[in-house]
Amino acid sequence: MKLEYHLVFNTHYDSKSTNIVDETLMNEFLVSVYETVRTYLHLNDDHSIILHSAANNITCLTDSFVLSYCHLLFVDVFKNTINLRFGKNTINIHHWADKFIDSDVVLIKLSISLFAVSQYTYLYSPNMLKDLTNSINILEIQNKYAEVVWIYLLYRYGYYEAIKRFLKLTLWFIAGWFLSYDGQKSMKHVNSVHTVVEQTELKLILDDVNQIVEENK
Repeated sequence: MKLEYHLVFNTHYDSKSTNIVDETLMNEFLVSVYETVRTYLHLNDDHSIILHSAANNITCLTDSFVLSYCHLLFVDVFKNTINLRFGKNTINIHHWADKFIDSDVVLIKLSISLFAVSQYTYLYSPNMLKDLTNSINILEIQNKYAEVVWIYLLYRYGYYEAIKRFLKLTLWFIAGWFLSYDGQKSMKHVNSVHTVVEQTELKLILDDVNQIVEENK
């Protein structure tokens, strides 16, 4: 996925005659984000419990981290292209989120796992949580990830710094919720998330079938 980031960034210097990123290049960048989300979901069984919201959550937070880490928010051609595709509000939210992104990559990875199972989906889909058959189980998963994040912060930074970083993390999550809500207004984003979910569900089913076959040999 790094290749797509560098290609988009280099466009800022290579293309002097246009103020937007090449359409094909931008498509490759966005596809790489969704591909990463799909791979991440495959590797974590917990997220299959609330697959749709997890896919959407991870996409928004991953986008936020990548744009900040690769400094794409300061590349004019990239911002112009995002504005054309999703509207100016998306970039504004990303700039706000950028203030709260921690420099600790390990913490970022743990945070994405926690955010993936966040039950805030009613913000954009009132019926989403009605379909959950075991909300207690999901709360237990959330608590597990939150505890891991907190223990890591205490071990790595000490009590005072852990509180400060956890507060920043909470604010980043809030920004992620706004990104998710904003993303639901774009059918391109919604359709891409649906594709991720469908392909992940198929992969999970095939994994179950293969496991049954192996057990019956």
